[in-house]
Amino acid sequence: MYCQRVWLGFLRHLDRSSLLAQPPHYRGSPCQSPSGPPTSPASTRIYQQFLKLLGRDITEKHLPGDYAAALGVSTDYLSQCVRQNCGHGAGTLVRRRTTLEAKRLLAHSSLTIAEIAYQLNFKDPSYFSRFFKNQVGCLPNAFRNQAEGASSAS
Repeated sequence: MYCQRVWLGFLRHLDRSSLLAQPPHYRGSPCQSPSGPPTSPASTRIYQQFLKLLGRDITEKHLPGDYAAALGVSTDYLSQCVRQNCGHGAGTLVRRRTTLEAKRLLAHSSLTIAEIAYQLNFKDPSYFSRFFKNQVGCLPNAFRNQAEGASSAS
């Protein structure tokens, strides 16, 4: 039942925007953190570069440190810039983007769970399943079954 609510929420998300379009906090428009000071131009630039890398390299990089190294900054500074611009740390955005890509692949491809895990650069399919369950609240199989049930009912 919980997975069905998650699936319906995912479908509502699809109705509002394409999976290829990034959610508001990925679009690169700077926003002020609820309790933080206004963002600096350097912070905004790092944040926007991070979002570009996140969209491009999500199947290869899962750690904020990987993105920080690619940008030539420390992991702490990257997280500070991201938090100043969107109110969340870099790790949160990486996990959200990885989860969104996993949902897209589960709903719209015939790849096995193991193939999706390897495509998203997880070393072990069981770790991918645990990651997905922690992020979504149901296992990848259950999410896919809901997706197939919803598409066949349409």
